[in-house]
Amino acid sequence: MTDTRVQDAGDRARTPLLDLVTRESLDLDYEDVARRRRTGGTSHASGPTPHRGAAVAVALFGLLVAVAAVQNSRNADADEASRAALVDRIDLRKEALASVQDRIDKQEEANDKTVGQLVSLGSAAEDAEQRRAELSLETGFVAVSGSGLRITVDDQPQGDPDGRVRATDLRLLVNGLWQAGAEAIAVNGRRLTSLSAIVNSDIAIQVNKGPLSPPYVVQAIGGTNLQADLVETDSGLTFFALAEQFGFVVQRENVSSLLLPAAPPSLQRLIHAERPSGPGDLEDQNP
Repeated sequence: MTDTRVQDAGDRARTPLLDLVTRESLDLDYEDVARRRRTGGTSHASGPTPHRGAAVAVALFGLLVAVAAVQNSRNADADEASRAALVDRIDLRKEALASVQDRIDKQEEANDKTVGQLVSLGSAAEDAEQRRAELSLETGFVAVSGSGLRITVDDQPQGDPDGRVRATDLRLLVNGLWQAGAEAIAVNGRRLTSLSAIVNSDIAIQVNKGPLSPPYVVQAIGGTNLQADLVETDSGLTFFALAEQFGFVVQRENVSSLLLPAAPPSLQRLIHAERPSGPGDLEDQNP
């Protein structure tokens, strides 16, 4: 008996609630009909029997369950639609994110390229600035200081006309200093450039169109070896040979610190030449 009840309890536990209620309701109706037949078919005339009321309640419950099932189905459909829409939005956001990341990568590449160009331009600017500084020294656009050589040249003490220093003599000395590696030269404080001229004016010497009087002090910046390098140049050797021959007074002194002024404004201009082209080519004009 106990095993049968346990088995019935297990069957009830596994039976869906709606089927269980419907089945038990029908069993109760069958039992009611059978009992009335045994009692002669008598029944209460007024109102529904308790079992029929239970059947009606079960039917209403079933209707409610059906409505709930339909509603749950609709809710499930709505939830599934919402989930699909959410997935679509997520996919769209992923695509947008990928597009943004792609633009970021391209922008980083452009930035790297720009940085490389800036570094290259910076290096070119530094080279140009260094070259400008070198040209400024060579062309006399700025004052310059440094170690170098001071040479003082004076006429022969006896006053012999042949012992007078001439412009050609100073040009030999200056050219020898340039050949020896001088970076800047001044004569009696007048800075020399590629436009400077050392010429005779009667018995006086003119430098940068201004007359000079002896002694002539030639200062050149170019390091401590400038004096030794000067005597190894052709122009330097020629000058010292003439100085010995005509009795010029020449004093040489290595100086650790010299200061040479900038060239006068009239000489601070750039001059350049261009090769002609077309019918006027110089090669065509040569006989």
